[in-house]
Amino acid sequence: MAFFRCQSVPFAGRCAGTDQSRCFNYHDGPLPRYAGTHATSWALLAQETEHAITWHRIDDGVDTGDVAVQRQVLVTPADTALSLNLKCYEAAVEGFRELLAGVTGGKLSTRRQARLLAWTCR
Repeated sequence: MAFFRCQSVPFAGRCAGTDQSRCFNYHDGPLPRYAGTHATSWALLAQETEHAITWHRIDDGVDTGDVAVQRQVLVTPADTALSLNLKCYEAAVEGFRELLAGVTGGKLSTRRQARLLAWTCR
């Protein structure tokens, strides 16, 4: 299984020669609402009270692949970009365990993103 965190080149190219169904990306925001970069900062600026992390399949777009796992993260008024990112990393580890169990057990289900709800952060 392959997964990547940074978005410097198209992910599909990085998965060339591998089983695409086993290529996933961790995103530090709820997809499709906060696609792109700095999702936690955008959530704080929007004064969100809830956020989420997403493990999604890698495709040719930016954060557009089918969602495999999402984990909710609560946002408090005291949160900073650093503290919210730390909460996201903790949720990502738990989410990765769920993702791995689904992939190895052959019971992973995914869902398409509702692109009408998408907002790409830049």
